[in-house]
Amino acid sequence: MAQLRVTLDELQGRQTPEAVVRLSQRTPPKLLSPFDTLRTPDGKLRRDPEARREMALYLRRGIRAAQLRVALDEQRDRPTPEAVTRLARMELPTLE
Repeated sequence: MAQLRVTLDELQGRQTPEAVVRLSQRTPPKLLSPFDTLRTPDGKLRRDPEARREMALYLRRGIRAAQLRVALDEQRDRPTPEAVTRLARMELPTLE
C-alpha cells in the first residue's frame, strides 16, 4: 500500500510523508502459500470447507492484485505481462 501511495502522490504532485516513503522501500514479507499451510501433518492437502475458503481467499487476493496492476499499467501506458492480464480476467472464486 505504501508503494501505491508514493506512486499516486508522484502522479498528483503531492508530498509523501517520510514514514510512508521509508515503508515503501522495505521488502514486503513473503506470503505463505496455501499449498504449504493447507497440508495435513502427513503431507496431504486438506479438503475441508475451511481449507477451500482459505484457498479461495488466496486466489482472490492474487486476482485483485493483477486487476490493480493492469489498471495502473493502462494509466501509465506500460505493457502488462500476458500472465498478469489472464489472471486479472479470471472470475473471482466464491467464498463458501
